[in-house]
Amino acid sequence: MPLLHSKSAKAFSQNVATEMHAGKPQKQAVAIAYSVKNHVAKDEHEERKIEREAHEKLKYGREY
Repeated sequence: MPLLHSKSAKAFSQNVATEMHAGKPQKQAVAIAYSVKNHVAKDEHEERKIEREAHEKLKYGREY
């Protein structure tokens, strides 16, 4: 079963359970779940950064 790509606590728990069900040790399952959570958070941060930059271009009509 694929992992859930979300930074919520529920998705984190489900990802740990999924990895443990697949036979991975608990510490490894937790590390994988944290990795997915951090990757999603990083992607969301990048999206917000791009949106802010686009907004600044529209607002001021120039690039910095």
